[in-house]
Amino acid sequence: MHSNPDKATLVFDGECVFCMACVRWMQKHMRNTPDVVAWQKTNVHELGLTEAQCSEAVQWVSADRKTHRSGHLAVAQLARDSGEWWRFVGYLIPLPIITQIGALVYKKIANSRRCAVRSTE
Repeated sequence: MHSNPDKATLVFDGECVFCMACVRWMQKHMRNTPDVVAWQKTNVHELGLTEAQCSEAVQWVSADRKTHRSGHLAVAQLARDSGEWWRFVGYLIPLPIITQIGALVYKKIANSRRCAVRSTE
């Protein structure tokens, strides 16, 4: 599960085709990526999370497991940790007006993914 104690963990919906595509894109295009686990295939309680949190939104957990980010703020943290130009985007997302927009956009995407075709893997 959390194989590298020096890396953060990104917990995503492993049954969602959209989520899996986003994870593959991230792993291909971002240099510094966290450990990535599907919440259905890990003990989320060991990361300080619940199944409800994980089914609702992507979760980012710091390497020391003391800090959690959810939804658009998890995406922002992932971008900040990337070590690339994405870092700039990661610092913009939590800004007051942008975070409100980010939360709405994330909610819209998350609600749409529930209607998307689920993976049968």
